[in-house]
Amino acid sequence: MKSSGKRFEENWKKSIPKDIFYYRLRDNSNTWANGTKTRFATSNICDCLIFDGEILYALELKSTKGKSLPYNNIKDHQIKDLLWCSEFANVISGFVIEFDSVNECYFIEISQFKEFKDNNDRKSLPIDYCRENGLKIEIINKKVNRQFNIEKFLNESVRFI
Repeated sequence: MKSSGKRFEENWKKSIPKDIFYYRLRDNSNTWANGTKTRFATSNICDCLIFDGEILYALELKSTKGKSLPYNNIKDHQIKDLLWCSEFANVISGFVIEFDSVNECYFIEISQFKEFKDNNDRKSLPIDYCRENGLKIEIINKKVNRQFNIEKFLNESVRFI
C-alpha cells in the first residue's frame, strides 16, 4: 500500500498541465559494491522542479494526516537548499503541504517558513498559519485520488517573485 506522501506526489505529478515542464528529482539510496550494510543516499535540493517558461519552481512536497506539519519531517538541508534556490532571479521555492485529513493544500514560500520556524517555539507548522499566510492550492476530488489546480497555483504564486 502506498503512503499518503507517495500518493500525494503521484497526484501532484498527474495534475501538471502537459505544456508545463515538470521534473521529479530521483530519491535513491544505494549500497557500495552490492553490500548490505554500507548505504548512502543523495540529498536532492527539493522533490521537483516546475518551469512554466518564465519562472522556475523548486518545490518540496509534504503530506501530513494531522493539522500541522512536524518539523522532524523536514531535513535541515531541505530548508538550506530551498533558501539557496530562492536567491536566484525568477525562482520561487518552498513547501507544498497537503493536509490530508482536512482535504486542504497550501504553498508556503521558504523565507516565510523559515521566519515562522525561527520565531516560534513550536515543533510543527500549524494549518492555521498556512491558512492565514500561505497560498491555498485548489483540490479537485476524484473518486479515488485528488487533482490539484496547478495552473491557478502558478498564476497566483507570481506574487513571490
